[in-house]
Amino acid sequence: MAIAEVEAARDELQSKRAKASHRHKEALFALTAIRLPTSTTGLAARLQLPSWALDLLIATLGSIGANGLGASLLAFGAHGKRQTVPEVIEATAIEAVPDHAAPPINLKEHAAKFGISCLVPATGQQTQLQSIFEAYVQWCRSMSIEPLPSRDIGTELSALFGKAGIEIDSFENQHVALNIAIRPKVRELSAVN
Repeated sequence: MAIAEVEAARDELQSKRAKASHRHKEALFALTAIRLPTSTTGLAARLQLPSWALDLLIATLGSIGANGLGASLLAFGAHGKRQTVPEVIEATAIEAVPDHAAPPINLKEHAAKFGISCLVPATGQQTQLQSIFEAYVQWCRSMSIEPLPSRDIGTELSALFGKAGIEIDSFENQHVALNIAIRPKVRELSAVN
């Protein structure tokens, strides 16, 4: 009886070995049926392009993207600023003074004297550039000096405002200087004349 059991166990083991061998052969056959890619660049092979052409295309698109971003940032930086004072004053100033008037010798000092005499800091206030120019003309008349042409005083006031941190903006279709006001005494002179 023990011999019969041993023989039955050997037959069962032999059957399992044959089944395992058969599964092993099927797995090898399935593995050999898989085609290996002929190229190390699978995308290029799939698109039927040479690998160098795909690399060149990727480099070109990356360069265009980087240059496009750089150009956008430059355009934003160049156009994000507010208008400068000379352009705004020239566009809005009344032409009470002919452009051929002789400017004073020291233009910076002239604009600084006007700024100290007629303008004061005023947090939260907006003053029209037209009013500033009119106050400038009145100040020149009260000092018995010839006013500068609008372009010249605009350039000098722009430099003065830039050093003082005074910004120019548009409000209700008018160009205004922010956080600055005309002294009340100068306003009274303008109202009288």
